[in-house]
Amino acid sequence: MENKPFILIVEDTKTHSDLVIKILTHFGYKTILKETGKDAIDFCEKELPNLVLLDISLPDMNGAEVAAIFKKKPSFSNIPIIAVSVHSKASIQETFVCQSFDDYISKPFTIQELMDKVRHYLG
Repeated sequence: MENKPFILIVEDTKTHSDLVIKILTHFGYKTILKETGKDAIDFCEKELPNLVLLDISLPDMNGAEVAAIFKKKPSFSNIPIIAVSVHSKASIQETFVCQSFDDYISKPFTIQELMDKVRHYLG
């Protein structure tokens, strides 16, 4: 079985998650979707992804809280986390630098923008 990079998508908007999964699968990545921060944290207690695409607005907690939990756990701390937000780069850059995110991407984004970010961390 081929060892494809594995990406955890934490997103509660179905249209967005469906599109991201379709794009990443097309480019050969394995994906799994979790719709809440708690579900993402619980999942990573059992299986570690190579990368996390983490929406900032989740129904149970915000993405910054989830990222902070990930970075505090030794087994999670080296997993790159890309924040996904509807806010523009200028308005969120300082927030994300101060938080536990490795990078961010603003919605809406192009396929090229998404793949550039993913390839930066996964090759």
